[in-house]
Amino acid sequence: MPVKFLESKFLPQADFVILGVPLEVTETFRGGVKQAPDEIRKASRSIESYSPFFNRDLKNLQFSDSGNLSLSGKLGPDLNLIEKYISALTAEKKRFVVLGGEHTLTLGIVKGIKKILDEDFQVVIFDAHSDFRDNWQGEKINHATVTRRLREITNKVSVVGARSFYGYEDYSQTIYTSLEDVKERLKRKLPVYLSIDMDVLDAAAAPGVTNPEPDGLSYAQVADFIHFLKDFSVLGMDIVEVSPSFDSSQITSITAAKLAMEGLLAMSFESPR
Repeated sequence: MPVKFLESKFLPQADFVILGVPLEVTETFRGGVKQAPDEIRKASRSIESYSPFFNRDLKNLQFSDSGNLSLSGKLGPDLNLIEKYISALTAEKKRFVVLGGEHTLTLGIVKGIKKILDEDFQVVIFDAHSDFRDNWQGEKINHATVTRRLREITNKVSVVGARSFYGYEDYSQTIYTSLEDVKERLKRKLPVYLSIDMDVLDAAAAPGVTNPEPDGLSYAQVADFIHFLKDFSVLGMDIVEVSPSFDSSQITSITAAKLAMEGLLAMSFESPR
């Protein structure tokens, strides 16, 4: 039975929430990410809901789609809105998957979680790019600085799959790690937030992204990490930087939908209530 995110209605009692955040303000190469949430939903119509990796079926979860946030197109107010919405979900003990949107939105999400959560938590980012500049084009907050801004909020940030750096100082930062090392680094007693920039995948597997990079991870590698997280408390995840305009075959949107499904199932191994 296909997932059909697009046809999922909002259910106040649902433990798991899908939220579209069509943020597109600071992109500097390819655009079109504001169309991604709905395109990923459409692509989910082709995805079967059963996961043999988890031996669980998404149709058996209490999950719902709360639609897309209505954004202003102004970065500051939009990040504040994201923070406010995520704070509300976290306060209600709901787990969520955010469909982006540009990667800057992760900053609003992490701030929203931190505002409510009493305990510390770990952030794992899958990304081809370091996004560790202190500023880009004169601005401190954008898609090229988001990892540095997150690191200023918490030192428990790991980046997996990075292969594009702006210089040696950036490359030498200890937050960049391999799939094997991040599994060793994560502490099981602390919750995890996962952010997946789809350009972490090899360009052949995800051609429809804003800033493609060669020599990336495979779908199997990223999915395997999500399966690994079933033994952790997963607070939520986001999937960002899908550019439908450059995804004529819908490969990237379909892959994003599949990762969203696996992410929801990974969250279900620990009841959020």
